[in-house]
Amino acid sequence: TNMSALRSLLDGAQVVINCAGPFDQLGTTLMATAIECGTHYIDIGSEQSHLRSSYEQLEGTAHRRGIVCVNGLAYEVALGDWAAALAARLLRERIADNHLDAPDHQRALPTIESNDHNQPIDELYIAYAIRRINRARRGQASSTWGLVGPTMIWNQDRWETRSPASSKHVYAFGQPFGDQESVLFPGGEVITVPRHLNVKRVETFLHLEGPNPSVWETTTRLAPLLSPLLAPLLGAGLGRFLRAQLEAATGPLWQGSQPQNIDLSTVDEQNEFVIIAQARTGFERSQVLIRGRNPLSLTSEICSAGALALVNRPHGDGGVLTPSQVFDPRARLYSLAAQDRIEVLES
Repeated sequence: TNMSALRSLLDGAQVVINCAGPFDQLGTTLMATAIECGTHYIDIGSEQSHLRSSYEQLEGTAHRRGIVCVNGLAYEVALGDWAAALAARLLRERIADNHLDAPDHQRALPTIESNDHNQPIDELYIAYAIRRINRARRGQASSTWGLVGPTMIWNQDRWETRSPASSKHVYAFGQPFGDQESVLFPGGEVITVPRHLNVKRVETFLHLEGPNPSVWETTTRLAPLLSPLLAPLLGAGLGRFLRAQLEAATGPLWQGSQPQNIDLSTVDEQNEFVIIAQARTGFERSQVLIRGRNPLSLTSEICSAGALALVNRPHGDGGVLTPSQVFDPRARLYSLAAQDRIEVLES
């Protein structure tokens, strides 16, 4: 990386938006340079390793310099992070309301008040259903790679490693997906959510549809077997070689027989997604469902709003923040819904 060129690029800039992955290999360098240059930083990275290393390595420096860095400000992490925060808020409100309606002799039982963020939520699950029509090769391959590399979950105040696709749940995604089996997947919300919510367990799940469904089905079956074998190699040069080979092998399969010279805006219109965030404490549950399409243009909208927020942010403490620490989750989701970018359903 040409550091002098990066410094020249950032000279005088208020905010930089990094859209050039893979972020687990390239993101931290630009982020550190932005902090050094006094430039707020945004990226659209969703890789767990990138989100975690950015926070652990650069949080202190960003905080001292008053620079705000936000990872995952894209539909893949930001929407799930906001949905999780909103689901947690709904759960706390529901428990508090039920507590007030309970007989007097039951009110002495422990409960979570809606404004008491010190009481932990037992479980929070985020599930994605995505339909991708002839997306770029690297985008499809990265989803496949995510089921071969290591997966982290949040469990009792620490991140733990699991084999990808080692657990499965059926989620009622509604239209256009219906009920679908989803597999454990290394979603970025596992890294972001515990930083702003007191929650005992966070896991992310994925159901992916593409031109060739058999590729996804085969990958989810093989992932629990391949992951333990490949995990020791991922940090070495051989790991990068294997990743390149996997992308080369799976890219043509994901593309199907559709032409490569296509209008990206037309393709983006065909890409659909549903995101579900479910929170549970005891016998109480809440859910937030987000339905949308055009994920590329939606990510552009989310990033643009993020950049404006950082430019207009009063000077103060910096740090490596999550999407829910930059925006009010409910306000941001319903702002996008008012623009007909997404649909938000609370239950």
